[in-house]
Amino acid sequence: MRYNDNYKNTCCQSSTELYVTEGRIHSEGRQVMQLDVPLLLLTVIIYTVQCLPLDDNDEDEHYTDNDKVEGTSDVNVTPSPIKLEDIINWQRGPDSYEVAFDGFRHPVTIRRSLRSSVAEPWPIPRVHHSTNHLYRIHPHNFTYIVKSHSCDVIDDAIRRYNKTIFEHSTEVTEENFSNVVKSKIKDEMTREKLLYFIDTTSVPYVQIKIKEKCTSYPNASSDESYRLTVDPTGISLGAKEAWGVIRGLETLSQLVVNNTGHFYVRQASIRDSPRFQYRGFLLDTARHYITKPVILDVIEGMAQNKLNVLHWHIVDDQSFPYQSDAFPDLSKKGAYHWSMVYTRTDVADIIEFARLRGIRVIPEFDTPGHTYSWGLSNPDLLTQCYPGNSEAVPGYLGPMDPSNERLFRVLAKFFKEVLMLFKDPYLHLGNDEVFKECWASNPRVIELFRRLYLEEGIESIKAEHTDEEKTLIDIDIRILNRTMRMMADDEQERLLPKYVWRYFVKRMQNEFEKLQSVRDDKMEFIMWEDALHEDIEIPKDTIIQVWRTDTYLRRVLLDGYRVIYSYCWYLDRIDPGVHWHKFYQCDPYDNGRYAHDKAILGGEICMWGEYMSSEMLMKWLWPRGSAAAERLWSRREDTLDLFNAARRLEEHRCRMLRRGLDPGFANGPEFCLRKKPNRHNSRRTRYHVALSSNHSSVPRYPMNSAVLAVPWTTDTEVMYLFYMTSVSVLFVILMIYSQRKRRLIRCQFC
Repeated sequence: MRYNDNYKNTCCQSSTELYVTEGRIHSEGRQVMQLDVPLLLLTVIIYTVQCLPLDDNDEDEHYTDNDKVEGTSDVNVTPSPIKLEDIINWQRGPDSYEVAFDGFRHPVTIRRSLRSSVAEPWPIPRVHHSTNHLYRIHPHNFTYIVKSHSCDVIDDAIRRYNKTIFEHSTEVTEENFSNVVKSKIKDEMTREKLLYFIDTTSVPYVQIKIKEKCTSYPNASSDESYRLTVDPTGISLGAKEAWGVIRGLETLSQLVVNNTGHFYVRQASIRDSPRFQYRGFLLDTARHYITKPVILDVIEGMAQNKLNVLHWHIVDDQSFPYQSDAFPDLSKKGAYHWSMVYTRTDVADIIEFARLRGIRVIPEFDTPGHTYSWGLSNPDLLTQCYPGNSEAVPGYLGPMDPSNERLFRVLAKFFKEVLMLFKDPYLHLGNDEVFKECWASNPRVIELFRRLYLEEGIESIKAEHTDEEKTLIDIDIRILNRTMRMMADDEQERLLPKYVWRYFVKRMQNEFEKLQSVRDDKMEFIMWEDALHEDIEIPKDTIIQVWRTDTYLRRVLLDGYRVIYSYCWYLDRIDPGVHWHKFYQCDPYDNGRYAHDKAILGGEICMWGEYMSSEMLMKWLWPRGSAAAERLWSRREDTLDLFNAARRLEEHRCRMLRRGLDPGFANGPEFCLRKKPNRHNSRRTRYHVALSSNHSSVPRYPMNSAVLAVPWTTDTEVMYLFYMTSVSVLFVILMIYSQRKRRLIRCQFC
């Protein structure tokens, strides 16, 4: 047995070699000692343990250039060269995208967003075949040809998107990290080098075909599908309805980029339709008053992300900004300030602005809870609370008082006005977070509960007996009355909310059945899931919005209700770092568990306003809301690559900035070339209708004449006009002064 202590560890510095023969240990041929075999083995084990590495790190950690390998010469071993791709990598860190430099015990990272894509749409279409060829388009000879049906929705969309394409398209720029030496950094930052910008004959026109006549307003069954083909000969856009044309024009505008001052459109073949029919956003205007221009910006952003429902949570406990003609005191006393209200004109403008973008507006007037602002003008509509079952405390008001008959007359008149103003057949009634303890403390509500309890008990008794069993019926009724009188307080407090809340829901259902004559279409109602949590009987045709827990979705579906999913899309819950991934990976189908369940209508992004003002809203809504928007529009199997999504979202953020919105960051340290237009200018770009030489009745839209190609109200021109005006006024004043002085001098000599 031979043992060589030349081990890759600094604990054994000697180069002594031990020879074991016939139970004797020799050192370089000299006998050292003679031991029994067991003692010999113990000695060898101790010697071996001493030469083991000191810790569990890699054994190469203590290897030095002086170490030799048995059977080799003393020449140093040259390590194999390290490849750059092995030590420099792009990765998604804990709070940002970053470049990681490995090769050391503690790798170095630089937080940096990925290179944005170029001319790739968001959300990603269902079927999308594109090439790396981009073809030139000229603003002065680019026309729109509408075949078959047209309407104001199509006309406005053409005008709007033509301006977007030739004034607000994103620019192709180089990244500063593209200046590094050849590595994965450079490869990531020069992705646009793979594109071919072709300056041959320009794409001349967009041909639009619509199968069906336009409808006035989008609805739950509107068809938003479209087909889009871009090639050197022209652009073809086909859709069944006008709403599909709007979505197709949005995609087309995203395929256009500005490269060195010229416009190019990417060659593509697209067939697209939404994954979910309901793709909503909840806007809370009661906790913080959201100004009308910001609401219009929200709707514009929804159109750019292909969302189609604005859920307007217009009033709440804190304020009542909706100005009612039937009850003007509600906003006069309930709004934060007399100026912080939404008039009927404001509401009509917002609905029209949304309609032209294929977006529905669904109002929510929460009942019976979240109604404290109603009581600022009509305190009798709310329940007076008796804390500790003692005396009433003035101003201590709870939910609406179902024991007050005037409440239902007021609500009937109020909602009649609402249904005549808002055009969508859907209406959100809230029904969440009701202060049940206040109900249980109010004597009038307690009396209502006892009456309802007895009525239900009597009906149950009569159902169990025949008419001939009158004596048994009377006995059971007397037992029921005795049970009612002897009911403990805690039992009454437990049962009361169920009976009173159910009574309120039934009364509201009856009132809306009477109001159905106001509308031509059938009304649909949405409620939060809270009532079902309390085992309140809700009509089966009600749509339930799930927000509390993900697991509750299954119960709602099993109960036979249609569902709007919002649980994981509360954007007001703000985390540090890059956090759009969690919204992107959330799925109403629970990652395939409820796949293709038609009862799931879609999902809704929620932005509650307790800590979200007008100044902050857009930055926290986009592009985080864009992540949820793609999940609701695109198929799940097309959205599994987070790196691809990050690149496209980076471009989409810059696109929204370019178009005048104010989104926040997407992937960490990043930049965009920003252009801030005045999108809400009262001026309108005019266009005329001419007849095509090939189609006698086909309207053509040459949107970019030399005069209207670019608006004159740029910052430089405005400053120039201001300067020239000031100089002119000053010159006139000096002339007047000089003339007057000359007259005075002349008069002195007279």
